[in-house]
Amino acid sequence: MKASLFAFGVLALLAPCASGLSSGIFAGDGKTIIQPPSYDKSNLQKGDAPPTPTRVERITNAERLRRRLPLLPPAAKRSNALAPRASADRALLPRASFARRAPLPRASCTALPNSIGRLRIHRSDDDSFLGYVGGIWDEQNSYTYSTIADALRVQLSPSSGDGPLEIIAIDGGPDPAYPYLGAVGGSAGYNFNAKQMGYAYLAGTGHTPANSPPSFNAGHSIQALGYQGPAESTVWSLDCLSLQVTPQWTNADGSQPPTSVFFDAEGGWLALVGDFGEFTTTFPNEGAFLVDIRFEPEVSL
Repeated sequence: MKASLFAFGVLALLAPCASGLSSGIFAGDGKTIIQPPSYDKSNLQKGDAPPTPTRVERITNAERLRRRLPLLPPAAKRSNALAPRASADRALLPRASFARRAPLPRASCTALPNSIGRLRIHRSDDDSFLGYVGGIWDEQNSYTYSTIADALRVQLSPSSGDGPLEIIAIDGGPDPAYPYLGAVGGSAGYNFNAKQMGYAYLAGTGHTPANSPPSFNAGHSIQALGYQGPAESTVWSLDCLSLQVTPQWTNADGSQPPTSVFFDAEGGWLALVGDFGEFTTTFPNEGAFLVDIRFEPEVSL
């Protein structure tokens, strides 16, 4: 009998912990706010750490002309002349003839007809259309998807589509104080490396520079509920052919691991994630699945 009472007592102690396991900002009681790991109120008074230098991409002269940058100097040509002995050896071998392949046609991007539009949500596994990013918050002030009637109207900035870019809610969206469609570090962690618990809610945020670590000073829509996770806004890139919008989260150390978008069916919110397998293992009952976001430009009449 004592053993049974002891076991019951242990279960009673563990029950609050189990019920508190949640990927959203609320604990199992639906009232308590779960702050993200390593959150410290002093972070709100400190300036953000300077962005970690990112790898510099080599830009072609054609791209430099488009951006009105100085051209690169001509590269020195490598000599193809053979050494005397090599020439003599090759002269003894029969020459092979190779047919030159015609260059494959390359698809070229065209300017978007309009940088204003809506964001379509498709399941990644079967490409089924679910709806549009909605203009109304879910219960934790995060973005979800809805019908065309409630779709959020957005503008891509810069309108040229070069990334990283920001997505701005037209007329401010649900909260004009935070007009950027950005990402807020998750309550269970926001380190997006493999085998790490890292995810971030899609929400209204303030501005953060491209390729910079998550900011505790940018502000976001979920703060109204008491949640103090850090935010990033300039996290998007646009494929000019498919019009797919893809995210790139930057970790606190400046690293940029692979990033995907998913929908949490239990919580009803859209989010970014690093290791999706780690998320579903930790939260197997959330009904989460990966999604793709595609920009749908408005058609001018």
